[in-house]
Parts: sequence; structure tokens; C-alpha cells
Amino acid sequence: MKVDALNQANSTLSGTVARGKQLVLATSSNEGLRITRSGRERRTKRANKVDVFRACVTLAENRIADKGQYVLYMRILGADGKPIEAPEKNIAVMNGKRMNYHGMASVDYTGAAKEVCLDGVRSTNSAVDLEGGVYTVEVYTERYKVGTTTIEFR
Repeated sequence: MKVDALNQANSTLSGTVARGKQLVLATSSNEGLRITRSGRERRTKRANKVDVFRACVTLAENRIADKGQYVLYMRILGADGKPIEAPEKNIAVMNGKRMNYHGMASVDYTGAAKEVCLDGVRSTNSAVDLEGGVYTVEVYTERYKVGTTTIEFR
């Protein structure tokens, strides 16, 4: 009886610690970029002009998180809530599922707050034009979703 209660308390605490060790987004800033003919990046608020989605996120300080290399993946959901087309070669296992991603970045996490910028691109042969509305940017590691943020386009 007492052993069962202690085992249950132990597993509950283990789950709490595992959630506490996860990376979390503290702040974010997002923008849409169009690439000019000369190759320069220009900010745009028009959805049909966006070539690159840039999300700069700050990973919150977490003293108990595992330190070391993390690969962050970016997925972009359209105004309708469905993922926009990603390049076909961009496939990874994120959150236990095989998913397409739009951008990725590697970060050396030391436990201190860290800013990371991810650039996400659409499929080059996408026939669908982007429409105005609120787009959702999801950030993942291989094991879990780190967080979400939004950006609005006309």
C-alpha cells in the first residue's frame, strides 16, 4: 500500500521534472521577407510577397534543462490553420511524428537565455499564393514542441 503510493508519487515527480527540463520560448519577433532581384532581403507585410519567414525567438533560461546541441525546427501554419507547403526534402521526426519543416537552426544551449533566428521557406513549386491573415509559427525539437508564435500579413 505505502510502496504503491510512493511509486505513484515518484512517477508523478519524474513527469514534472521531465516537463521542467524542456526548452521554452520567452519572447519572439517575426517578419516576412521578400528577396529582390539583386538578392537583398526586404521586409514585407503582404502575404503574397513573402519569400522567407523569419522568426527570432529567445529560449528562456532553464537551469535544469539538458545542456548541449539542440536542433530547432520551424513549421508554418497558414491563416486557415493548415501547414503551408514546405520543401519536399525538409522532413524530420518532430514530437514523435514525421513532419515537413520550413526551416531549422542548431543551437548550443548552456542553460542561459539564448536568442535564435530561424528562416523558413516555402516549397519552390507551390502553386498556392499566400493570403492575408494570421500565420502561426511552431518551433520544435526532435522530442517536443518548444512553443508557438504568430505573424499577421495583409
